[in-house]
Amino acid sequence: MRINRLWPLAVLSVVLSLLTGCFGFFGSRTLYSIVGTVTDGEGNGLADVQVSSTGQVKKFTTTAEDGSYELEKLWGQNTIAARKVGWKFEGPYQVAKGRQLDFVGEEKWVNLTVSVKGQGSVVRPGHSGDVSGEYPYDDTIELLAVPDGGWGFVRWDGDAHGSENSLLLAMVDDLELTAVFEKLPPVQGTIEVRHVFSGQHPSAGTGTLSVSAQRSPQRLSTYDVPGLEPEPEPDTEELIIGMDPSVDPAEAVQLLAKMGYEVLDRLVSIGAYLVRPRPGLMRPFSLDQSEYPIRYVEPNATVYALGVVEPNDELYPLQWHYPLIRLPQAWSITTGDSSVRVAVVDSGVVPSHPDLAGHLDTVYGYDFVSNSSAMRDPNGHGTHVAGTIGAVTNNGLGVAGVMWDVEILPIRVLNAEGRGSVLDVARGLLYAVGIEEPGSPRNPYPAQVVNLSLGMKSENETLREAVAKAVSTGALIVAAAGNASISSDAEGVWYPAAFPGVIAVGAVGYNYGGIPKVTYYSRYGPEIDFVAPGGIKDVDSDGDEQDDMVLSTSGTDGYGYMRGTSMAAPHVSGVIGLMLANGVPREQVVEVLQRTSIPLGPDEFSIKYGYGLINAYWAVNQVDSIAIMVGTREGNIITPVAETTISPKGGSFRLEAVPPGEYQVFAWLDVVKDGQGIEPGDYFAESPVLTFADDKAYVISGYIAEVTDEMELDMEFLRCES
Repeated sequence: MRINRLWPLAVLSVVLSLLTGCFGFFGSRTLYSIVGTVTDGEGNGLADVQVSSTGQVKKFTTTAEDGSYELEKLWGQNTIAARKVGWKFEGPYQVAKGRQLDFVGEEKWVNLTVSVKGQGSVVRPGHSGDVSGEYPYDDTIELLAVPDGGWGFVRWDGDAHGSENSLLLAMVDDLELTAVFEKLPPVQGTIEVRHVFSGQHPSAGTGTLSVSAQRSPQRLSTYDVPGLEPEPEPDTEELIIGMDPSVDPAEAVQLLAKMGYEVLDRLVSIGAYLVRPRPGLMRPFSLDQSEYPIRYVEPNATVYALGVVEPNDELYPLQWHYPLIRLPQAWSITTGDSSVRVAVVDSGVVPSHPDLAGHLDTVYGYDFVSNSSAMRDPNGHGTHVAGTIGAVTNNGLGVAGVMWDVEILPIRVLNAEGRGSVLDVARGLLYAVGIEEPGSPRNPYPAQVVNLSLGMKSENETLREAVAKAVSTGALIVAAAGNASISSDAEGVWYPAAFPGVIAVGAVGYNYGGIPKVTYYSRYGPEIDFVAPGGIKDVDSDGDEQDDMVLSTSGTDGYGYMRGTSMAAPHVSGVIGLMLANGVPREQVVEVLQRTSIPLGPDEFSIKYGYGLINAYWAVNQVDSIAIMVGTREGNIITPVAETTISPKGGSFRLEAVPPGEYQVFAWLDVVKDGQGIEPGDYFAESPVLTFADDKAYVISGYIAEVTDEMELDMEFLRCES
């Protein structure tokens, strides 16, 4: 009992002891002073030396005439140093209590050697004479690189580096520097590309569209089932077991039977076996059973259509989404070719639809849900996708397709609810590209392009291997990025779009009068390649009394609106088909799309929009550069005296060796390159007339914009500084 009454006093005693040791009794610090003398090597006191403390206490003092100093009221751990320009002292020293601390110094100078490359000079502001020479140790000096007329400062080389003309140096060592100057080109500058979409002149800086779509006043009703489902629960009964492809299929079936599994289906080309455990199997399979040639085991998960809609009737074409990606201009170059084969791996296609029938391969189209060659589409999703790619066009009926001439291979892998198994999707994909499977139908005419407007949240090994196998054939695989219910959940591209080698497509809305915006539902991530029109429900940005959704074929003979990345993907598939029809090599398609797409923000690539909105007109023409020229213009013909090129997305340029005379600076993106001069659809800008002389240089800035018939080349969008 005595101990219990006294323990608070004991604790208090310990605390007071600690406080005394650290801060002095009741919190006052233990203070100390440092005193000493600063002398030269012969013992003579040095005045005006700064002696400083850093650490717990930051303070300084200067020495008296005899070199003495005192630093008072220090506490804790500190570093003491002496400094005077032109002198180098011993130290610094660490201290934690009072003591005498003397410093001995020596007078010291360091050498600075400055040279010049090119034409210019180096000066020291506020000083005259040569900057090279001796400087007091520990001095700080400023140097300034001054170019001669017609020359520009580029950089510092040697013991200091940088591209700013002004340079601060701490003189604690000998230094050698070179100021590098280069002759300025007669013309240099930066050009931006201003894309116009809808509503205003390009000089206004907002979106305009030079080719207007024909609008019908008829009100259209739309029944929308968004298809923004959560990830489904996997079927725990059915599994996909990935065997080593070198294992003979018959042996694999026997091995799986020995393990207690019934083989329901298989894809021999990738070694995937769909199995179900036999009744009474108590021990689940484990990859730890290393004696079996098993690579993976996973559920036969569900894949979803990424956007579903019910059809409307008596619709007129209201396809704002085609001018948005420059299709009217692209159609002046190519409308496609029936030799281009595009597979639609989806919910099927209605083969009798009057706006599709002439473009469908009903001989080799296949229904893997019903295991039948009789094609149907009880859902409608696939029919809508197919119409975007290749509805029969210019026939006075219904809607237009991206491709007017194409052969569509319909492959059904999704059921009436827009759902399908991984194995069926993998099988349909392999069939589309002509990979044969024992016991499966044969496709002797592989598709060059495969559209997958479907997906799942989880990564899946069976689907990954099927995609890799399909990509290895040279086929171009296009997939929807996936849809989210709300924008805050949109991060993360779904599969198969997220797999390597797949062209992942996000969605934009119309946003009439402005720049198209990525939709709230469009999934995003580093795997995104491009965006295309996907539409938005309950938004009518152009005031035509129709929602800004994507219009295409639907039902047995009708047309309907849908929204989603499922609607965006077939725009890209169709544009790729146009590119192939116009002779773009298959292996260059992705590179050309990257080069020609329209960034929807300040960055050339973004995880939200990839390389940007696809530009069909530029893509089919393989646009690769903007020409920067100095010369004269007669009508729409430019005669250059000097020229260079920059990226079709804009950038900086330098033009050398411009002859004296009166010229303009032109920036011209010649889309078709047919030798006919500047044409509507090209991008162009020019400067005022400038007088070029040997002793003058010009800096050009501004933007180029799309040429329309109304502009008559009145496009003085380039500014000039002499």
